[in-house]
Amino acid sequence: MDRDIQDIVFQLVHESCAAIGEFKGVIEARVQLNALGLDSLKLVELVYTLERRFSVELSEQSLFSLQSVGDLVVAIQEAVEEDA
Repeated sequence: MDRDIQDIVFQLVHESCAAIGEFKGVIEARVQLNALGLDSLKLVELVYTLERRFSVELSEQSLFSLQSVGDLVVAIQEAVEEDA
């Protein structure tokens, strides 16, 4: 995993969780997205924020396969590499 991408994704996930005050743990790659306390709208907003930040677009297929924060990092990294 690209460390810079990972750090940015972790930071944006943390900010999203802090905004709603649900998740009190540490953001790590193994944390399941459904454990973050984000409803579907907040999760879509998070993905949209990440897409804008990295100037990429995630496919619907990759969106449905996201299970953990690490999956989100990998999906963003792969999209960035495809656009390079």
